[in-house]
Amino acid sequence: MLFFNILIIKNGNIFTYSSFRKLEIGQYVQIKIRNRILCGIVFKEIQADEVNFPLEKVKNIVKATKYFLPKEHLETLIFAKNWHFINFRSAFQFAKPHRKIKTKNNISKHFNNFPIKLSESQNKAFKELKEHQISLLFGDTGTGKTEIYQKLIFENLQKNLDSIILVPEINIIPQLQTRFKKIFGDLVEGWHAKLTKKTRQKVLKNIYLGKTKIIIGTAGSVFLPFQNLGLIIIDEEHSDSFNFLNINIKNLAIFLASKLKIRVVLGSATPTVRSYYKFPVVRLKEKYHQTSSKKFLIDTKYGLHKNLINKIKDNWEKQNQTIVFVPIRSNFKYLQCKNCQKIEVCPYCSIYLSVYFQKGIMKCNKCGYKTVIPQVCNQCQAPELSVSVFGTLQIAEELKIALPELNIEVFDTDNIKNLTKLNKIVKDFQNKKIDLLVGTQMLSKGHDFPNLTLAIILGTDFMFNINDFQSYEKTLSLVTQIAGRSGRKDEGTIILQTKNKDFYKEFIKDYELFLKFELNNRQITNFPPFSTFVRFLIEDKSKDWAFEQVEKLADFVQKNDFEIINYGEAPISKIENKYRFHLILRTDLHWQKLIKLFQPFQKDFKIEINPNNIDAWVNKGVALGKLGRYSEAIECYDKATEINPNFAKAWYNKGVALYKLGRYSEAIKCYDKAIEINPNFAMAWNNKGVALYKLGRYSEAQQCFD
Repeated sequence: MLFFNILIIKNGNIFTYSSFRKLEIGQYVQIKIRNRILCGIVFKEIQADEVNFPLEKVKNIVKATKYFLPKEHLETLIFAKNWHFINFRSAFQFAKPHRKIKTKNNISKHFNNFPIKLSESQNKAFKELKEHQISLLFGDTGTGKTEIYQKLIFENLQKNLDSIILVPEINIIPQLQTRFKKIFGDLVEGWHAKLTKKTRQKVLKNIYLGKTKIIIGTAGSVFLPFQNLGLIIIDEEHSDSFNFLNINIKNLAIFLASKLKIRVVLGSATPTVRSYYKFPVVRLKEKYHQTSSKKFLIDTKYGLHKNLINKIKDNWEKQNQTIVFVPIRSNFKYLQCKNCQKIEVCPYCSIYLSVYFQKGIMKCNKCGYKTVIPQVCNQCQAPELSVSVFGTLQIAEELKIALPELNIEVFDTDNIKNLTKLNKIVKDFQNKKIDLLVGTQMLSKGHDFPNLTLAIILGTDFMFNINDFQSYEKTLSLVTQIAGRSGRKDEGTIILQTKNKDFYKEFIKDYELFLKFELNNRQITNFPPFSTFVRFLIEDKSKDWAFEQVEKLADFVQKNDFEIINYGEAPISKIENKYRFHLILRTDLHWQKLIKLFQPFQKDFKIEINPNNIDAWVNKGVALGKLGRYSEAIECYDKATEINPNFAKAWYNKGVALYKLGRYSEAIKCYDKAIEINPNFAMAWNNKGVALYKLGRYSEAQQCFD
């Protein structure tokens, strides 16, 4: 009798079962639990003396199937579990059963001559990519990265090998799939979460039979059951969407490729700072498609003013199309009382309620709480309620009033609920049935609209100023990607509304110069990729218990000589009636040692290594401020403003610290800086008024309060 630990796929538990015959590690089996037949994976073979209960009580495996999980996939999923501090159930949600089927479908003989002629610079990049097991294809918009992907896949097929092209979002798949089918025909399929069960089964069957050799898909595509995977391409590698449920899919793809000893190509016009630093860079600058020049205009006046409306109208009269980017989907962001300044907040979460005027409701985008839009303030009963921060729907409505002759559509996740509607809007825009699209980041995701000649970018300054050391990188990447949609065929114009014109003038036409500038800043301040950040988050209905646990963690961290960047209340301090506390540390310790050291805390904390967003220096300053160490806090805020001079929150917090030290005049200067960056920063106006009052400048103080 042989004994095996079986991982139950449905719940991630591991139980011991017996078998009369040898089973392979990774083999799929059926087992019985409480009269239910469940599916499991053979995780480990163990000896009889390792079974920790009487052997006669060990149940036999019901059935051993022909399906299995390859060793490399199993190792990658275990890596995912450890690296992301998640359970087996979360890690193995990506697992796809493999099956060895002998097929006669050797298609290599059909691929003799690549049908597309590459330019000299493309051929050079293609050869350089083949020199590395993993590399970054850093190609400006329009330089022909897709054609290079196609040639890499073409050569892969000549060896009868399979390929996966990972994309960050579903909306990219249809257009890319069409382009690849023109060369590779029925060998190409798409894969994403919104496929029907019937379609998914069909695609899996074709993969087993070797009829599908190329998949263009989202996160789950990494572990599809290819028998001869030879290439993984990660397109739009800069996208945050590769962080799926706190799991970094990009890292998993790279780890799996290293185990399989196959090639990985990351591609982007705006690669991440980390990828640019870590991997060999293959640079592609020369345009492949003959495109006209682009004009980049800075507009320092916010909103849909008359000049912008006229630009859109002039563009339409020339029979060209326009996109308007807005960072916030749907309607206004939140509702605020003009009298007492109270903002409507979710009663179960510490976040503002989003306003949906068409439905007459306010909604929490965290827990789903809904309530009707009030007619008066719930706190002071005043009727003067205003809305702050516009969204796609409001901008679209204003444009429809100003330009009734244009056909205008909203392009965001609130309006586009399924792939059918997405395909329809994209097709209608390509066929010029739609004149103008108002959208969110969906607009930046790889779409090719040949008649698009005007891109208007609104509201990015708030992204520029958020509490995140990556805010420069993320904002410039987004602006560059949206700008890249305009002028693919004819001359394009990009209008960017911003107060940060000096920054964009320096970097908007040279993203590589920005990457070098940013890497220099990160090295000076010892931020990733030159160090590792680890974030611990705890959530519980008992505020006292949650805080007590984070205090215990802080003691443990300090005893082990880690640098604490911040600990205390999380930026969103409450969600679904659960109080949230976090701790962020910085370290140079190897990830395997980190995992071993902090494994005991996994039960109570969500742990992230190098999380996607960290407001590090500001958070450290806040933590020091809570301890009354205001001078040290000011040093942290100085670091934050050194990295990002337009970081309104850092200037504001520095003002608070200076005020605490009685340095009122200096505090006022900091509040002025915050207000200059964000004129709607109500607390900065209020605190400036308080400081002026302290100095006896009562009339000026009253103006601030007003």
